[in-house]
Amino acid sequence: EPLFRSSQALIWLGAFYSPLLSFAGTLMFFLIFYVKKYSLIWNCQPSRRAYRATKTSTFFLFLLLLTLFVCLIPIGYSLVEIRPSAVCGPFAGRSRMYDIVSEEISNAPNWLQVVLSYIGSAAFVIPFIIVLWYVVGSFCYLTA
Repeated sequence: EPLFRSSQALIWLGAFYSPLLSFAGTLMFFLIFYVKKYSLIWNCQPSRRAYRATKTSTFFLFLLLLTLFVCLIPIGYSLVEIRPSAVCGPFAGRSRMYDIVSEEISNAPNWLQVVLSYIGSAAFVIPFIIVLWYVVGSFCYLTA
């Protein structure tokens, strides 16, 4: 699990700067999954006593969510604060990398601008976080 979390964090951080890293990471995780699957089938026997693994899986999901938020901090900083190259790259000629998002939203159809404006407003985000919190809490309650 710790190897999975650190590898996933590196892929989340690097995918913004190197989009093919997502493909390489997916391929790596598929390979690791099947190697572990066949190792488990051939080398292990089921336990005689059932144990509660749901608490550890919930804990690891929480750690993975925390890792995602920690990885979003440097990416968000680079999107908003770091000035891109002036002569090359997809953000050339812009003062910030985030400017391309504003330009594309202003070029989008009117209905899409309204939907994106609503999704970015507090009227959507706060109830969404409350519902998400309730769902995660009920999931933790049901698996406990």
